[in-house]
Amino acid sequence: QMQQWKEQSVAITTPDAEVNRALAWADTDLEQAWACDDKIGCGAVAGYGPSRPMRRPQYDWFFAGDGMIAAEAMLASGHMDRAREELEFILRYQNAANGMMWHEMSQSAGFLDWKKYPYLYPHVDLSFQFLSFLGEYYAATGDLTFLTSHWSAIHAAFQFCQSLVDRQTGLPMIPANKMGANEQDRENEDAGLSASWIDAAAAYARMARDAGHPQQAEAADALAQQARAAYAQRYWNNVEQFWISGYTASGRAMNVRRSGPTAALTEHLFPQAQENKLLDELAGAAFQTDWGTRSLAADSPQYDPDSYAKGSVSALHSAEMAQAFWSAHRPIAAWQIWSGLVPWSRLD
Repeated sequence: QMQQWKEQSVAITTPDAEVNRALAWADTDLEQAWACDDKIGCGAVAGYGPSRPMRRPQYDWFFAGDGMIAAEAMLASGHMDRAREELEFILRYQNAANGMMWHEMSQSAGFLDWKKYPYLYPHVDLSFQFLSFLGEYYAATGDLTFLTSHWSAIHAAFQFCQSLVDRQTGLPMIPANKMGANEQDRENEDAGLSASWIDAAAAYARMARDAGHPQQAEAADALAQQARAAYAQRYWNNVEQFWISGYTASGRAMNVRRSGPTAALTEHLFPQAQENKLLDELAGAAFQTDWGTRSLAADSPQYDPDSYAKGSVSALHSAEMAQAFWSAHRPIAAWQIWSGLVPWSRLD
């Protein structure tokens, strides 16, 4: 089975043997992460790894967000059919009541009433991510049949996202009983979620137009434009000359010097002068290490190198940061960040 997978994969060869090795293992990992459960179905689990002192074995569960990240890699490596299977798997557990996408399921969830646990629908950001990734899938495959056959579910996901949007600002709000991507801080509004909404609405508009829903496409385009126009003013701190990562439940701006949201850079949501300031800051030693990008600046009052949300390095976030520097035509900084991830393929 692995041999067949490799034969269907896009092969990348560079002058660097370690890079070649890391890319080859990344492709292998995609096949190894595919798990089938008689009661739940088949999908990508969020990786495997050993237990360590005071830590459970690595994720091993089904996560919709991690599944979409894996499916994005499947698209890049030529496995279009498997990416479609992952989308089918994610849609299977969409909340039929409101269109919301699910967050995580244990591989034993089929043996109990998983909905009684708090893990299935706590995160609003997955619904936005779903629309954005579906847009990538459609752009890569032209799979109009998938869109038309699942349009009611796709539209329901869009309606859920739209239901969170504040009519005055045009930007999404996080309900008090839910959370965005940030699980550590109670937020009312998140700059990353707002950037995701702009991309999701634009992606939905493109798909709606091709699927034969011009009025839905026009409405989504207008929502994306409204949010884009409001973004820079809402999330820029003129005093610090840096972005605001979000707002607390009381409405206080969170000026904690986070290195995200990188989507604001790849979507170019700030004026050029502000984007340049951000990139200059993010390329500095407060954020960059030899092994990737810190989630929080080392000079931030909240910096904690032992917390994955307060300063430690994430491989995924670092890869997104490299992509942001490439999109801004800063290849040297991008390469330094990305190449620092290559040795990670030897871990676990």
